[in-house]
Amino acid sequence: MHEQSLVKALCAQVLVAAAPVAADKIRQVKVAIGPLSGVDPILVQSAVEQVGPNYGLTQCELTIEHVELEALCRDCHSRFTIEDFVFRCADCKSSKVQVTQGDEFQLLSVTVEEMIND
Repeated sequence: MHEQSLVKALCAQVLVAAAPVAADKIRQVKVAIGPLSGVDPILVQSAVEQVGPNYGLTQCELTIEHVELEALCRDCHSRFTIEDFVFRCADCKSSKVQVTQGDEFQLLSVTVEEMIND
């Protein structure tokens, strides 16, 4: 399951992002996953539950933003959403399209609880 290795890298990235604010606890991690990312959101959730505690992410909520698959037509320059994995321009029906969104697995944000010094 390659999601587990991706989540390990994600957890390390989250810790680096939270370090400058002296976070006591990481409360939420938000990621974007597109349909062409090769990443299964359910397996990512499961991997976070398994791997997260090794990184101190025991009370961390994972929020997954599902990204639509979008493309640009190289013939008519129309931007469109790809439906049912049909890679044809919605306007001119050309198959000369470039995917512009939907292949990402990306960290979007980290919500932390800061330490309070008495």
